[in-house]
Amino acid sequence: MEEKITLLEKEFDKHSLNREEKVFFPKLEIFIPREGGPTGLMIAEHKDLVKSIENFKNVMKLKNFEKINEVGNKIISLLRQQIDKENNILFMMTDMCLNDNQKKTLLKKCKEIDSQK
Repeated sequence: MEEKITLLEKEFDKHSLNREEKVFFPKLEIFIPREGGPTGLMIAEHKDLVKSIENFKNVMKLKNFEKINEVGNKIISLLRQQIDKENNILFMMTDMCLNDNQKKTLLKKCKEIDSQK
């Protein structure tokens, strides 16, 4: 479990915290405000997910399997919500708000992030 939660933490940091919050969101927030908008909600959910991952690591050390199950299910639920928002809101908004050159620039920046270890 330690290996898997560490991998999740690393991938979440790379993709959601770096790719979304540093690349996608600033471009979208030119058109749609953060406060009260979908990017603001997603950032709040990112913070919740980071706390939940940390909580999972802590309860794992205690070997409290009931709590591990509870926190693990919360993480799964949060990730499903995130993926749904990405697919049905974030990427659609990006497609609607940005022109082809802006999209290419975003894609290039995302590939740079993905290539980092």
